[in-house]
Amino acid sequence: MTQKFEIEYTESFDKTTENLINHLSYYSTEVEVISKIEKIIDDFEERIKRAPESCQISPPLMQELGIKTWREYNKGGIRILYRVIKDESKVVADVFLSQKQDIERALTDYCLMHI
Repeated sequence: MTQKFEIEYTESFDKTTENLINHLSYYSTEVEVISKIEKIIDDFEERIKRAPESCQISPPLMQELGIKTWREYNKGGIRILYRVIKDESKVVADVFLSQKQDIERALTDYCLMHI
């Protein structure tokens, strides 16, 4: 039987999503931005619920920092950093970023939010 995974979104995910919506709304309408983001999140959920480890370990984190904790889902210029917690059958989505944003800085901010 296939293991079912629940997806949990952290406060950091919500905050980084909100920040990206605000940023992208300068270049497009907020309605268009939110629609695009909702579609990306829906696609993420569909893929990750079926196969949580189907996305690669985040290359920048692995290569630059040796961190193997976060996987990276990429679509439409957006990346979602998430962790798979197998023993809890859970996927935790931590950070929502533009692919142009610096991952190391985003994770530093993420860690500072949780101190």
